[in-house]
Amino acid sequence: MRDSLRELSHGATAEELHEMKKMVEKLAFALNEARQESQTKSTRLEESAKKNTLLKQELASLTAKNTETMAVQENLNVVQKKYAELKRASIEALEKLEEAQNNDKALKEKLAKMQIALSNKSCNECTEIKTKYDK
Repeated sequence: MRDSLRELSHGATAEELHEMKKMVEKLAFALNEARQESQTKSTRLEESAKKNTLLKQELASLTAKNTETMAVQENLNVVQKKYAELKRASIEALEKLEEAQNNDKALKEKLAKMQIALSNKSCNECTEIKTKYDK
């Protein structure tokens, strides 16, 4: 480009040289601005790439945490089901125990009444029955 300018400057008037100088200055200024803009864009691009990398890492971390949370939630659901089953079984066992206790109480009351009834009788048969139940 310098050679081309030298060739053009041979035989050029002072005014033409001044115009060429202005044009070269404008071109140099435009080139400098383009270089600065390119550098700014390059810096922004590098920053964006770093942010993108950080966001990808954060996404991977969040995805892993989400997977872990889903597994914990699934385990919680299983535990809740088992708890509900155990609770139902406990209630049923308590109901059966209460029924057995009521039956035992009724049998004891019946036995006590029978013993009272038998103790009021004075026969051999009653004594045999009483002995049988006392064992």
